[in-house]
Amino acid sequence: MKKALTKNLGLKVLALVFSALLWLLVMNMENPIMKKTFTGIPVEVIHGEVITNKAKTYQVSDDTKTVSVEIEAKRKTLNSIRSEDIKAIADMRNLTNNSLVEINVTVPKYVIEDAKATPANVQVSIDANKSRKMAITAVTSGTLRDGYVLGEVKADPEKVEISGPETLVNSISKVVAEVDVS
Repeated sequence: MKKALTKNLGLKVLALVFSALLWLLVMNMENPIMKKTFTGIPVEVIHGEVITNKAKTYQVSDDTKTVSVEIEAKRKTLNSIRSEDIKAIADMRNLTNNSLVEINVTVPKYVIEDAKATPANVQVSIDANKSRKMAITAVTSGTLRDGYVLGEVKADPEKVEISGPETLVNSISKVVAEVDVS
């Protein structure tokens, strides 16, 4: 068995090198269409004024702030594309079911066959806009050095205005300014 494998070893190595070169030549001439996945592509939300003009606000779900994009293009083009070249855009004018916006993927500098984002939609939560003034409570932490005395602790300004989605603003119970005295 060993004799059969090592007999004409030079011809076998030459045949292997020739087949690799032939494969490279065909792949460069053919330039087939291939697929490649890019991850961590940030989603840009445009036309948010569709919601904000109605005295409402929106938040994009953390799960859909970045997407994976599968691009189908010719091999040479695909090898040139970088993550920074890919644009994932969610147009708020295409809002459906009051919570989903389709993600459109483009690669402006290149000609591609197809591009698909995963997930295909941005999850949006819409809420009424609310403002609320709250008092700031000053709290100290740490220990004073020897020879120092802590005087009156007071926040300046004494109140702060919080604006945002109604459910988020209502969930805030107090505003604290923490001061480390050490």
